[in-house]
Amino acid sequence: MNLALEIDLFLENGDCAVAVEVKANLDNEDVEKHVKRMEKLHRYADAHWDARKFYGGVAGAIVSDEVREYALENGFYVVTQSGDTMTIDVPDGFTSKAWHSRRGRVLHRSPKSASCNL
Repeated sequence: MNLALEIDLFLENGDCAVAVEVKANLDNEDVEKHVKRMEKLHRYADAHWDARKFYGGVAGAIVSDEVREYALENGFYVVTQSGDTMTIDVPDGFTSKAWHSRRGRVLHRSPKSASCNL
């Protein structure tokens, strides 16, 4: 299997990992491309018997409310810039999407309090 992936930021801790797409000005097309990237990552992990749970995130210096909502609807964490700091947006009721990497597993959503400490 030959899959090429470029991931801007990859965080991992034990059986969990988060792949983050970083843009100066994040838009809906960037979110859509990251969904496809996460699907490729899932296929790669599945082919290599990688049992981690993969989560997605998007980050941007400029993120409109529309793009933020679209990213959250797709199960991504949203990281935004505010001055010299970055903020991870996890609104009440948010459920992140986990791309499980075990063969035969179905993609599903995990509660924000999942047992993944990143």
